[in-house]
Amino acid sequence: MCDICDREIICIDGCPNKTEENAIYFCDECGMPIHRGDIFVKINSNRYCENRILCTDCVENLSREEIIETLGADSVIDLLEEYTDAVVSIC
Repeated sequence: MCDICDREIICIDGCPNKTEENAIYFCDECGMPIHRGDIFVKINSNRYCENRILCTDCVENLSREEIIETLGADSVIDLLEEYTDAVVSIC
């Protein structure tokens, strides 16, 4: 239990114990520390053979092109083919 904010696992924002030293990850885009209980995105990119960690603010600020590149696709259609059951062409 935190001796300052009295939380069991996750210190509240602003607690002096929620420091960079006890971060579990750092955002690869902005460098913000990510602590246990924070929401973040971990992207496993097959294209670049690396994992990327992004905080929610950085994910929200990604353009469509950056999302496509980050997920290792060449186009929106590629993403749809990978993450949906079918991409259908109706003539």
